Amino acid sequence: MRRLAITFFYDGAGIVDEYMFYLVECLRPFVARNVFVSNGPISPDASERLKKLGAEILIRPNEGFDVWAYKAGIEKVGYDKLEDFD
Repeated sequence: MRRLAITFFYDGAGIVDEYMFYLVECLRPFVARNVFVSNGPISPDASERLKKLGAEILIRPNEGFDVWAYKAGIEKVGYDKLEDFD
C-alpha cells in the first residue's frame, strides 16, 4: 500500500509539542509521504526535527477554517498526484 498523511498543526507561539513529533514518528512506517501543515511559523529546531522524521513541512498563515490546512496539504501534493496513493 502507498499512503499519504497530512498532519495539521497550530500553536500560537509556534511550539511543536512532543506528542506531534511522536505522531509523525509513529506514522512513518505506514505512510509513503507525510505533509506537516502548520498554520503559522514553527521554530527552526522543530522544523529540523520534523524533517529528520521524514515530514515535508508547509507553513501557511493561520487564516480561514482549520480544514484549509488539509486543502493546502493536498495542493502541495497536487491533485493529479493523489491517485498515486491508496
